[in-house]
Amino acid sequence: MSFIDDLSELFTDTATHAVLSTRDGFGKPTYGSGTAYSGRLVTKNKLVRDQQGDDVVSTAHFWFQGAPDVGPDDQITLSDGATPPIISVERFQDDVGTSHTKVYFR
Repeated sequence: MSFIDDLSELFTDTATHAVLSTRDGFGKPTYGSGTAYSGRLVTKNKLVRDQQGDDVVSTAHFWFQGAPDVGPDDQITLSDGATPPIISVERFQDDVGTSHTKVYFR
């Protein structure tokens, strides 16, 4: 059992993760079917680095219970229907492997 399982009562929010499938000739993305995960949405400003190494202010982040393989070009749909752009993704390890994933939004 990972330590994140001990915190499961804190994960009262839901988000759906959809993987980027393709981009058309104009760069418009198409996503695969989404998978819903429990987690915790935290609205808090924080300075984080984006994929290009630039410092960017994140206005929220989502702690996923479990370890979905979220990529920076994927889409996260929050419970209110919002799909904020992903700034960066962090994966946290415990003694079993990846215990949870944290995604920062713009």
